[in-house]
Amino acid sequence: FELSTSVPLSLMSQYRPVNKVKSNLPNVPIFIIGIKPTTAREYLRDEEIQYNQAISDMSEEDNLVTYIDIWEAMLNEDGQPNSNLFVEDNLHINADGYKIWTSIVRKELSNYFDL
Repeated sequence: FELSTSVPLSLMSQYRPVNKVKSNLPNVPIFIIGIKPTTAREYLRDEEIQYNQAISDMSEEDNLVTYIDIWEAMLNEDGQPNSNLFVEDNLHINADGYKIWTSIVRKELSNYFDL
């Protein structure tokens, strides 16, 4: 898979594992969980959205790559990271955050596996 030129260079390394799996195991499905929004990394929000979009685009071009979008589920009504889903550092999710995260991931994986 080749990145578009609109994706920052700092994100290009994220594609290496995908390319490695595809070259060694060409028929194996790949699941990529998107970056979650956090207050602790608000300064990276635009780059994280761009990364998630690039992964989503890749998954639309390759039926063996599935993008699992958790971004919207982690936001509150105001479109900001839901502080109730994070531990004190506002970076790592708590049990409630993992419940949401797990539910979304399980739903996507159930399209491929008996869970």
